[in-house]
Amino acid sequence: MADIPKVTTDMEKCGPLLWTRLECAIEAKGENARGRIYFHSAETYLQQGPTCGFVALILAARAVGLEPEEKDQIDITDVIAWARMCQFTKGGEMFSAEWLSRIGKEFYHFGSFEPVSFPSVQDFIKEINEGKVFLIPYDCDKNFEPINRNGEGAHWAAIVGYFLHETSEGENSADNQMIKFEQKDSNSNVAENELFLIAYQGKSKHPALWKYSSLKESNLQLNIPDSRRSSSFQLPPKKNESDGELWDICGKAIRIYKK
Repeated sequence: MADIPKVTTDMEKCGPLLWTRLECAIEAKGENARGRIYFHSAETYLQQGPTCGFVALILAARAVGLEPEEKDQIDITDVIAWARMCQFTKGGEMFSAEWLSRIGKEFYHFGSFEPVSFPSVQDFIKEINEGKVFLIPYDCDKNFEPINRNGEGAHWAAIVGYFLHETSEGENSADNQMIKFEQKDSNSNVAENELFLIAYQGKSKHPALWKYSSLKESNLQLNIPDSRRSSSFQLPPKKNESDGELWDICGKAIRIYKK
């Protein structure tokens, strides 16, 4: 009978599904492969209906330790009602990084919500090391992973951490465990195809493991919303005639941290 693996605090923090995905990713690299993971965990929150942007906002805020002030405790329905009053949404959809940032500032007074361009590999590592996380729009496949559908499956996720492959430094090394839970040096030279990202999103209770390159590619091709329901969406007005309908989420992200 095979030995039962010892449960460590790192395994408990990741949860069984993410840990299994990490082990599979490492085993695929070969015998001497190792991995390093670092992320900010959050209590899960499942969305009801097309409210992915609002739920991702809550997940990201939780990951950096933000909660509404006690006197301002609110339900997601209150957040959506305020956004509807501001004409940021009609039925819970969200197609603007600027609008979602303004919602964050309204309900989390001790947080910073900054619309930015899609982060580089080094930006993700550096900012997450500093306690920051990101909201990222992308095209969502049936298994919730990034796909390229021109924006038809636009969805939001909270990116809260990263994972990198490493090589074993020797069989007798004291810290040579298969997966280490610690930060990567922010000045390290990491290629796009080497970085994986840890994501929470409103359709699953479990943190996901995605390739940086897949998420970036998905984010940069967001052009049109779901054509079957586009007439019922609130879209931001175009700034330029050449802008696509999803111009304010294509290539965009929101950086979030506690002030």
